[in-house]
Amino acid sequence: MHGMVERDDSLATVRDVFDDENVAMVVEDADVVGVISKIDVVEFLAARS
Repeated sequence: MHGMVERDDSLATVRDVFDDENVAMVVEDADVVGVISKIDVVEFLAARS
């Protein structure tokens, strides 16, 4: 399904979802457990530096 990633997927996979969608839904055992936006990724990367 479009716009969905697994909890253990790489950042590259999330980026690929953002190529087509505004958000990525994080799924675990067919349940949505979170939503990641582009700004979430920017904040995550900023905190790592």
